[in-house]
Amino acid sequence: MRTTRPTLPRTFRTSLVPWIPAVEVFFAVWLISKLNPVTWIRFAFRMGLGLLFYARFGYHNTQENRPPPKKE
Repeated sequence: MRTTRPTLPRTFRTSLVPWIPAVEVFFAVWLISKLNPVTWIRFAFRMGLGLLFYARFGYHNTQENRPPPKKE
């Protein structure tokens, strides 16, 4: 709507915009820092497996690897 009707008044406002997100980011980082080291190892292992699966899937399913269709 901002591009189709730019002069329309925007009545919705979010309160404490710079402060609430900053507090939430700080709180999330604090919670993450309190995790057990075993949890970090499990996370790294599972993230690695997921990235390998994602890369393999993307490599084998990309359109660039397929030959152009044959015209009959």
